[in-house]
Amino acid sequence: MSAGLLRGVCPCASCRNAAAPISPEVLETTKILKVAFVGAYAINLVFSPDSHGTGIYPYALLRELGDDGHIS
Repeated sequence: MSAGLLRGVCPCASCRNAAAPISPEVLETTKILKVAFVGAYAINLVFSPDSHGTGIYPYALLRELGDDGHIS
């Protein structure tokens, strides 16, 4: 699963309500800068190049994305 994919499916409120999707060029160059545990149910990721870090990724979402990056 790529950093760009995770950034593209960010579950935070501002990403879910964004008027336009993130450009493919940004997603191709996205890297994970920081990973932090959120309780026992999720992780928080901070991405470059935009330093976005408000998304909380529940383990259930990550499991659903799986290795192929598709939500079933």
